[in-house]
Amino acid sequence: MDYKKGSEWGRWDLHIHTPETKKNDCYTGITPDEKWDNYYNDINSYVSDGTDLNKHIVAIGITDYLSVDNYIKVVNDHRLPASIKLILPNVEMRCQPIAKDSPINIHFIFNPDIVDSLESRFFSKLSMSFATTDYSAAKDELIRLGKKSDDQLDDIAAYIKGIELFVPELSTIKKVFENDQELRNNTLIFVSNSTGDGVSGAANHSDYITEDKSSQLTAFRQDIYNFVDGIFSAKPSDIKYFSGAN
Repeated sequence: MDYKKGSEWGRWDLHIHTPETKKNDCYTGITPDEKWDNYYNDINSYVSDGTDLNKHIVAIGITDYLSVDNYIKVVNDHRLPASIKLILPNVEMRCQPIAKDSPINIHFIFNPDIVDSLESRFFSKLSMSFATTDYSAAKDELIRLGKKSDDQLDDIAAYIKGIELFVPELSTIKKVFENDQELRNNTLIFVSNSTGDGVSGAANHSDYITEDKSSQLTAFRQDIYNFVDGIFSAKPSDIKYFSGAN
């Protein structure tokens, strides 16, 4: 991004899904093309020319589950407002352990310069075991995982099912970055801290509370906080805690 006068404040929205997202595609439209047209029209209508500072979004993270396909589409479409200067790929996934409602939600925001190498350096290096067989997060492996769960699925449905089932342990994710320091240097990692799908929800889950009311995941919580670069949370108490105000 090119700034002429030192630092400037601008809104960054790093968690934006798109039509054809791999989970919960609730965008309006009868066809995929119509959904995309509505999507771009809504963003352009909201941001406009960027003169309204309350809507002056300068950077966005195009988000999807275990995929950068839609990020690549958005970059190639060139249909976002000109005031949005930076488009980042945000890969979302779930990892163990289980929070209150689901596994923990974790995000990887990559330097766009390394997108072309993510299949070999990131997705194919992730690993989890299902029914005594190991699977990576490469697309063909996710399809294989989905069909292992239900051999009647076609490739598209199996791919979505594989994404749903792929929930590795944090230790396997950390190992990928430990073995590729350059990848780590080009990645910002964020984790949810909500009770439903975040670290707090896991640490306070009733299954992990001991007789003395402490959590078996106290060490895990500190470990994941140390591993990530930031927290996704709008709770005032989290903002105070993680900014050091407490």
